[in-house]
Amino acid sequence: MPLKELEQINAIVGLSMKIEGWPSTLADLGYVLDRIELKFKIPDPKRAGISIYINPDLLFVADVRNFSLITELKSGRFQGLEQLNRFVSITPKELILYGGMPVRDQSHAMLHKIGVAEIVNDEFLIEYLSEFTRVNHAASLVSLGTAEIKAHHATLTDSRLDAVLKRGVSLRGFHRPTKLVPVLPTSDDEYGLISSVVNAVKLLWLRNTRNITPGVVGGVVFKQLWDRFDRDAHRRYVAITKEVLGDMLQTELHAYLRPVANDNDKWALLELPESVDDRRRTRASQTFADSIQRYKWRRKNNAPYDRSRHSAQVNFEDVPGYLPNKTEADEDK
Repeated sequence: MPLKELEQINAIVGLSMKIEGWPSTLADLGYVLDRIELKFKIPDPKRAGISIYINPDLLFVADVRNFSLITELKSGRFQGLEQLNRFVSITPKELILYGGMPVRDQSHAMLHKIGVAEIVNDEFLIEYLSEFTRVNHAASLVSLGTAEIKAHHATLTDSRLDAVLKRGVSLRGFHRPTKLVPVLPTSDDEYGLISSVVNAVKLLWLRNTRNITPGVVGGVVFKQLWDRFDRDAHRRYVAITKEVLGDMLQTELHAYLRPVANDNDKWALLELPESVDDRRRTRASQTFADSIQRYKWRRKNNAPYDRSRHSAQVNFEDVPGYLPNKTEADEDK
């Protein structure tokens, strides 16, 4: 069965990390993952005032060896080369100025070399290879399957990487990573995004974390890869996180979550395990877990909350005697 895009991303990202049970092909050649779903635009050299949009799936950079690798992942059948044509035309200057790729110094910028590879499921290799060969495309074509990763067309600018991929990287006996990127912030899988936020809140509560922000949640979900996502992906995940936290504190998780006054991006976790007597901690944790499960079930099934929603804010004006009345306030002036 062909791999889905998220499965492909985890497989290729894993090549740039030293993960037990998975090849470290890119890491061995000095490549690190610089960006996931990079999005930027460059001036169109043929049309003044017009921009060309560039949106590769993954960007890897080998700082010391002065190479970068742009990869585009295709999980389905061949649909055209328009986007790939843009990638092979990118210059180092454009990738640095508009794409934000880091370089060590000016001399490195002048000598930098970019490689471009389209990675496809091996089930569809033949039809891709036919089109790449027909137009003699400049990008490398790499197949990904259960048995190996292998390049079949063109030559990468990095001769060492090109030689490794043309020989083929065996995957026999390896276990493909699946959780490096658990969900894509730009995914249409709404429940997958919601679930990732809820699971992070659960973990943070169990860790006795008092205050959380969307950035903290993102760091839990994506770990060290959180800062590798581009701005648009960050903005969407932050927006989803805020929506979920706001919904949680009005519904099933009301007892455990509160907004922090005067800070729209911070929430406090309440009734933490460390605040409960040892004898009651197991039951308290189970009660919290049950609330999490009820919340996830409701969101997964798009079901309405069957009670009156709780207020998202503490309104001290509703507490008699807590705030001075207007007359008292006027007398103090």
